[in-house]
Amino acid sequence: MHDAHDTPDQVIQLEANVDDADPRLWPGIIEAMLEAGALDCWLTPIIMKHGRPAVTVHALAREGEEIRLADLLLDLTGSLGVRYAPLDRRILTRRFEKVEIEGVKVAVKVSVRSDGSVATVGPEFRDVQALARTLGITEREALNRARAAYPASSHGPDLMA
Repeated sequence: MHDAHDTPDQVIQLEANVDDADPRLWPGIIEAMLEAGALDCWLTPIIMKHGRPAVTVHALAREGEEIRLADLLLDLTGSLGVRYAPLDRRILTRRFEKVEIEGVKVAVKVSVRSDGSVATVGPEFRDVQALARTLGITEREALNRARAAYPASSHGPDLMA
């Protein structure tokens, strides 16, 4: 089965500690890293020397893209350095399916184990938000409806988290 995300088992993890970025910049930094090809990007709060609060920004890159993405991370954050190291990982195969709720299509990410069984089912939250706006319901109700719309025969009730 082809993975919807086509992500490798071996990646390079980049990290930079940043103690002087305006926190309002972080969403744009994460988005820029993802748009530039990072497989994932996230933040971890930390305390640096002298008790200074800071953030470690992490990103996963395909092998061969780490220098380009490290340079971008330096430009985006003003950090003086980026660490990077290879990582092996085990990932589930993922595919996207669509469900329809009252005429609104919602993408659902389905992860599949190596034996072909469904491991998790998760509606894409941007689609859930659009569903809520269109139907005039809460995001929580839209999420519940999107989860319920996925064929029950494909998964157990514990796979909706």
